[in-house]
Amino acid sequence: MAQHTTPSATDSFAIGAFARRVPGGLARRAALGACAAALLAGGCDAAPRPTERPVERPARAGSEAPPGAHGPVLATVGARRITAAELADTLAEQEPYVQLRFSSPERKRRFLDELIKVELLANEARGQGLDRDPAVVRQVRRALATRLARELQTELVPVASLTEAEVATYYEQHRAQYQPRALAEVEQQVRNELLAEKRRAALRAHLAALRARAKLEIHPERLAGLQPAKAKP
Repeated sequence: MAQHTTPSATDSFAIGAFARRVPGGLARRAALGACAAALLAGGCDAAPRPTERPVERPARAGSEAPPGAHGPVLATVGARRITAAELADTLAEQEPYVQLRFSSPERKRRFLDELIKVELLANEARGQGLDRDPAVVRQVRRALATRLARELQTELVPVASLTEAEVATYYEQHRAQYQPRALAEVEQQVRNELLAEKRRAALRAHLAALRARAKLEIHPERLAGLQPAKAKP
């Protein structure tokens, strides 16, 4: 049976954690702005965490998922449906200690309440036009760029692509920083650092290709005397 509830203000995770980082009276506006930014990006859920799992990008606008693909509906906020699959995916994106914290049915209900709070604030943010606020639009652009960069690095250089020969060569080239430890003692560290280096290089190459294809006009001479705009109260 559907329940119409008022989300509890206790055990706040998604909204409360964000608001506590924002000073004074800016908390409400910042929370609304964050939700509006998430709306522009295609949703208003807790921020995903980096993973090494293959990334499944959401369906593009206009595509239709098969019936029941997202599981049963847990709650509706206006026209927005929060499904069991969405809650499970959002929870899986959190740090392990957060997942453990919300493992019981009662805690999962509180996590659902947090998603509902986000949707309520997102709706209000859109109603106030914050989804068109220039600062919010900039936040969305940065979020999209950051997410894509992370996904590209994982796709371009997967963990399994590292060879034993590459690891050994990297160790020899950087032997001074690992001494006196042998490769067998620091192999995982070597793998991690080699992987990070290769991913940075792959991303630089991808950006260079994008830059070559883009129509860019840069005017560095106009930077002289440029001052940051004053923050709005």
